[in-house]
Amino acid sequence: MRGVYAQRLAMLAIMCLALDGGLAPAQQPDRQVLDNAAIEIRIKNQKVDAALLARDQAVIKAAFPAIQADFIARGFGQADVNAAVVTSWKYFRTGPDGLALFSDQTFKASVTKLGKLRIASKPQQANIDIDAVRQDEKTDTAKWLKPGTYQILLTKDDYFPEEEKRIVVEGENPPLIKTLRRRPK
Repeated sequence: MRGVYAQRLAMLAIMCLALDGGLAPAQQPDRQVLDNAAIEIRIKNQKVDAALLARDQAVIKAAFPAIQADFIARGFGQADVNAAVVTSWKYFRTGPDGLALFSDQTFKASVTKLGKLRIASKPQQANIDIDAVRQDEKTDTAKWLKPGTYQILLTKDDYFPEEEKRIVVEGENPPLIKTLRRRPK
C-alpha cells in the first residue's frame, strides 16, 4: 500500500509542478538518443534499413507519452525513460526477429517490462560482461534488461575478476556492487 501511495504522491507533485510551469516533462524521446541508437542498430543488424528505422521512430513517438507516464508513476526519471526506450528498441532490432514490425502497444509492453539494474564497483571503470557479452559501458552504470537470470562478470586490469548470477525483475532491482581485490605484483 505504501508503494501505491508514494507513486500517487509523486504523480501529484509532478502534475502540480507542470501546472505551475516548474516542470514540463518531454512528450517525445530525446532525438539525439534515438539517432545514436539507430546508428548502433544499423551497425549490429545490417539488414535493417533507414525506412524501417524511420517507421520505428514514428511508433516510438506514438508510444512515448504512455511509456513516460508509466515510468514516472513508478518513480523513474526522464533519463530512465529514454534509456529503457532505446534498450527495448535495440532488443527488437538486434534480436532474432530483427526485421519484424511492432506496434505502439507492443513496444510499450516491451519497454515497461524491463528491469533496471545498477552495476557498480570499487574501483570504478571496471569492464562489464553480461552473459559473456562485453558491454559498452563500464561501472558505475545502470542497465535496462529483460526479466531473467544473468551471469555478470566485472573485470579490471590488475584486479581479480568478480562474478555474480543475478535475477532481474521488472522495475527497479537491488544494485550489484562489487569490491575488486588488487592482484599481487
